[in-house]
Amino acid sequence: MRYQKELAVGLAAVRQAALLCQKVQKNLLPVGSMEKSDHSPVTVADFASQAVISAKLFKQFGTDGMVAEENSKLLRENEVLSQEVFDLTSEAIPGITHTEIWDLLDDGHFRDSPGNRFWTIDPIDGTKGFLRGDQYAIALALIEDGDVVLGILGCPNFQPGQGWQDPNSGSILSSVKGGGTTLFSVDTGQSEPVWVKPIPDIKAARLCESVETAHASHEMHGKILRAIGITAPRLRIDSQTKYAAVATGEAAIYLRKPRTKNTMRKFGIMLPVRLWLWKQAALLRIFKVLLWIFLEGELWKITAVFWPQTAIFMKKCSTASRRSFYDRHPYQKHASIRVLMLKNTFKHIPGIGPKTEKRLWDLGILTWDEAKNPCVMETVAGLSKQLKMHLEASKKQLKHNNPNYFINLLPASSHWRLFPDFRSNAVYLDIETTGLGIWESEITTIAMYDGTSITYYVNGKNLEAFLDDIDNYQVIVTYNGKCFDVPFIERYFDIRMSHAHIDLRYILHSLGLKGGLKGCEKELGFDRGDLGGVDGFFAVLLWEDYINNHNPKALDTLLAYNIQDVISLESLMVIAYNLKLANTPFRKTHLIQEAPMPLNPFAPDIQTIQQIKSKMLGSMFI
Repeated sequence: MRYQKELAVGLAAVRQAALLCQKVQKNLLPVGSMEKSDHSPVTVADFASQAVISAKLFKQFGTDGMVAEENSKLLRENEVLSQEVFDLTSEAIPGITHTEIWDLLDDGHFRDSPGNRFWTIDPIDGTKGFLRGDQYAIALALIEDGDVVLGILGCPNFQPGQGWQDPNSGSILSSVKGGGTTLFSVDTGQSEPVWVKPIPDIKAARLCESVETAHASHEMHGKILRAIGITAPRLRIDSQTKYAAVATGEAAIYLRKPRTKNTMRKFGIMLPVRLWLWKQAALLRIFKVLLWIFLEGELWKITAVFWPQTAIFMKKCSTASRRSFYDRHPYQKHASIRVLMLKNTFKHIPGIGPKTEKRLWDLGILTWDEAKNPCVMETVAGLSKQLKMHLEASKKQLKHNNPNYFINLLPASSHWRLFPDFRSNAVYLDIETTGLGIWESEITTIAMYDGTSITYYVNGKNLEAFLDDIDNYQVIVTYNGKCFDVPFIERYFDIRMSHAHIDLRYILHSLGLKGGLKGCEKELGFDRGDLGGVDGFFAVLLWEDYINNHNPKALDTLLAYNIQDVISLESLMVIAYNLKLANTPFRKTHLIQEAPMPLNPFAPDIQTIQQIKSKMLGSMFI
């Protein structure tokens, strides 16, 4: 199994941090006199836990990136706090210095990596539970190419089985993606696989929820349970230990409905039971309850996660960790954490259209890996073989960076889904010609923009260089290029372009945006400035002025117009992508930030434009 070394090192680090935190919690003052301040034991434990885990990871995986909660600012400013953290950390790492602890904390706040791989650390999740002497968690995850591939959840006070809460012993749950969940004892290190428990009667399905009433609406949870028919007593636990309770069968459902309207409206349900036990009765009741919630005036997003016989645990990054990562590395939103929309796509599979894809999404089946679950196959009658065969092929083709596989299977209006996955290998392309006739006209200029650099080609100067440069890209993005640009290029150069082709005309048309490239820009509020009155026919006249009158400013204006087209294409592509997301479950998670438009290297000559317009106007009266 993959990630064996990462799993072993991560488990050792989390266990060491758990033992350290257990010691701090036992020495806490009475709850009534304790507050979380810069000198509190819980903060000391936060720093020490993160330092211990970071040290273990850094030693074995020094090139990996890291995102964590804390940094060294408070320690550098406060000698007393720094000494307390040092005393605690040095018990786990003898010989460590103050400066080394500071550096470890700063590395985790963010240490970049040369690849698309990094760790996330939440050194103590559930501060109030920690202070009360109750449940808290230490969470660690490894992310590769935007996917969580390994998760470890340390629960120093959680012991499933009799009593389930034991301050003298604890548990660590771990999972490698697709490998099920294993439970380790913090005290002895012994391990055993864990499975969820089938619930033969919906009434016995135990709900797990937050302890703090500020975190979730216990009243609404009660209404939902009564509507579904669940009578089992609720289990209230702090922190991400709730996931451990669900994974080990101590609870059957984790439900969280935010209390305040200022909280992001996400309604989450985790149902770790065999699908066939639920789909005839419980699912119908659950969705009736959701309809009831909607009719009460609040629309919530429902996420239902069905697990088969083996529970699979995956850890989410904390809000603070994501904020630290994005604030410090804003341009790595596209690089290190890639949004892979294709892995959420099923429409390219024969037999699956928009309705079936939406049904899969509504059931919480959002990715290819989730669709491969045997229980999921039961929900798509008659398509299980298609799913299995094509999903394996899809993963293989995506791994080999083959965009044509997906282009050929998806309708043109859905080609936007390839954009995030192949953006780094895409180029925006536009040509200008002496006329609309492919057989009798010539290409005058070509412009390309790949999101970084602009290149342009002029007939009689460097037009042939385009043939070598276009081969550097896998995907071309055009507007109406399927009908005009690509056929024109293929005829003119006598070549066959094998690139995957995203034509924005079809995507924007499906969004109700029509009227050509300039018409779409106008509807979206684009301003072309001095190029506002220039169109494709005007571009023909600019070339004629350049050739017949040897006017270099006419060529500059033509290139400014041609290049502005490809610059605009990137913005239109991002806008179209985000608009298409609006009708998917990924409208908040997969949005792409629009990049600023680059400076056009050419400026239109106003005098030349006015002269040509005057000639056009004069010819109308001849």
